Amino acid sequence: MPIELGVPKYFKYSELEGGEQLVAKGEFVGVTEGKFGNQYNFREIESGAHVVLNKAGAFEWRIENGHMVEGEVFDIYFEGKELIESGDYAGKEANQFKILKYRDSELPTEFQKSAGPPEGKVNDTPVASASTPENEAMDDLE
Repeated sequence: MPIELGVPKYFKYSELEGGEQLVAKGEFVGVTEGKFGNQYNFREIESGAHVVLNKAGAFEWRIENGHMVEGEVFDIYFEGKELIESGDYAGKEANQFKILKYRDSELPTEFQKSAGPPEGKVNDTPVASASTPENEAMDDLE
């Protein structure tokens, strides 16, 4: 049965409050080039909604390092802005996100995938479950 995607939901990070959920059980379906750089596309598996998130270092790093792979399912929260204290971007604010990855076994049967890395591992790195407090460690991967 086809899922109607409707009009994509976009968020302006500058208009958000910390703690707002942007994606709820969203399958990462890929990156597209937008007017201002990469955009990250998710399809919420329960509602079918198409959510598009704008460029952010938190997503770039995770994709480059194999922590966000197409087909995986996430909850994503905007956590506000934080001042960068050192490096090339010292003194600038960076958007902060809480990114929770679901294990296959945590998803409804019809959305489980048989392919992919073993549960709990990505490139031999432990992955926190979306249903446990351990996922707080995922925020520190940047």
